[in-house]
Amino acid sequence: MNWKHTYLKPNKNGFFQWCGDLPDYDVPLLVYADGYFHIDTFIYGDGEAELEESFANDFYWCELEVPDTGNGG
Repeated sequence: MNWKHTYLKPNKNGFFQWCGDLPDYDVPLLVYADGYFHIDTFIYGDGEAELEESFANDFYWCELEVPDTGNGG
C-alpha cells in the first residue's frame, strides 16, 4: 500500500487550502484519520473539496487495491 498525506493549511490570505498529496475526486479510498481506518471518497461539492462520509482536516489515504492472493485472481 502506498500511503499519502493530505491536510488543510492556511494560505497567505488566511484561507485554508488542501496541501500534500491530494486524492482524485470520486474514487473510493482507505482513509486513516484520528486513529481509525474507514472507506471514504474525496469529493468536490458546494465549492469545497472534502471527504464525503466524515470530516478530517488531516488524514492519510491510499487507493483501494485488490490483494494479491497468489492464485492469479
